[in-house]
Amino acid sequence: MSENSNEKPKKSRYGPHGVGNPDDLSLRKMELNILIPQYRREIVKNEKCPKEIDEYQNCVLEHGLFKASISCRSEKVALHNCLEFWNDDEELFLRAKKRYLEERSEYRRTGVSKDNREIVEQYLEDKKKEQEQNNQLS
Repeated sequence: MSENSNEKPKKSRYGPHGVGNPDDLSLRKMELNILIPQYRREIVKNEKCPKEIDEYQNCVLEHGLFKASISCRSEKVALHNCLEFWNDDEELFLRAKKRYLEERSEYRRTGVSKDNREIVEQYLEDKKKEQEQNNQLS
């Protein structure tokens, strides 16, 4: 350590794979204003408002795109109210932020993106099944 004990140790901002420090929890404006809201919208779409989304989509499919603005007004209002309700939820924002930071840390730790990781995991699973089938035939 250096002579001055008040100095902080120098951090590697590039991380093990050159894509950033996995333990860094700071957020850039782009992450805070664009990426985390995308995660929040995904959570709302899949967990909080799926019924309203399905009802609106079914109504649009049933009545057609041009008539949907008149015929699907109640479904549209219900969907809008659900989305607005969850848009300002602080707990949901923190959950989306935590999920984003976990995925970013994993990417920085491994150097493999979430999408590529899923492809590799599926490939390994398929190979394992193939080997098990070959072992059973032998």
